[in-house]
Amino acid sequence: RERLAMYTSQPTSGLTCSGVGSNFSSATGNCVGMDNDPGPASGAFAAYLGTAAGGGLISQLFNTTAGQAYAITYQLANGTYSGTSTPNSLLAQWNGTTLQSLVNASASGFTTYTFTAIATGSTTTLSFTNQQSPSFWVLDNVTVDSVPEPASLGLLGLGLLGLGFSRRKKA
Repeated sequence: RERLAMYTSQPTSGLTCSGVGSNFSSATGNCVGMDNDPGPASGAFAAYLGTAAGGGLISQLFNTTAGQAYAITYQLANGTYSGTSTPNSLLAQWNGTTLQSLVNASASGFTTYTFTAIATGSTTTLSFTNQQSPSFWVLDNVTVDSVPEPASLGLLGLGLLGLGFSRRKKA
């Protein structure tokens, strides 16, 4: 089973007041904009995605197998500043195909999202394009797992069934 982590300290591009850190202050420097920092969902780091003006992007290119299905999972929280979370937007994409699009989403604690997508080539880009003017999106625990093919699962099941019959026959 292949398991890929999106980042440990992945740089962001085109972002003012965004970054990866253990909390809002360490990720964003002297920027203002979060009423209650949820911190990372787990582990030591999370990506704090917000901009004073405009939007930004965090992405990772990784090796895949064409035709293989992958499960993409991440946790996302939406913060507030002075009680406001809008305007905001977040677009999650798998090689340019939209997995999720949020626009003017309400403030929220961490929510886990899971999507399944098929790789079309030997490399794939997972990207998160964002804008969160008053506060920050907090992105954490981004993983990409290959999904076993149904044929492989069927063969495994037949093998286990065969073992069960052979044990019964010996007894």
